[in-house]
Amino acid sequence: MKQEHTYVCKDGRIRYYDTTTQKVSSYPRHLLEQKLGRKLLPNEQVHHIDENPLNNELTNLDIVLIGEHQRMHAQKYFDKVMICPECGKKFVWTALQQQRFYSNHSRIEVKCSNKINQPFCSKQCVGKYSRREQLRRNS
Repeated sequence: MKQEHTYVCKDGRIRYYDTTTQKVSSYPRHLLEQKLGRKLLPNEQVHHIDENPLNNELTNLDIVLIGEHQRMHAQKYFDKVMICPECGKKFVWTALQQQRFYSNHSRIEVKCSNKINQPFCSKQCVGKYSRREQLRRNS
């Protein structure tokens, strides 16, 4: 008898666990495999059409090839004009800077519970802000 389980991860995503094979996979992948009646190929990935990974409705799931899927998600970053929260100056926040900011975001969030959620125009502005916060916490 085949036993199957689903469980929720800390980030809210649902995972699928097959007790007979003792393998864990993504729940959306499992749903599409059940719908198609076959296993997805190694180069096929599940894409959430509305880009919400918690929305696992079958109408929101699509199968795409790995390269195409990477291209779709790489386009979410583009150059933006931002205003520095420290000095008020306008600056261009490049796509590469955004990728670094958001990839480091989860690590920084754990270290600093009281931090601003916005980029600065320069290291000098970051330093001024950090020093003011440090003095505020110590007093």
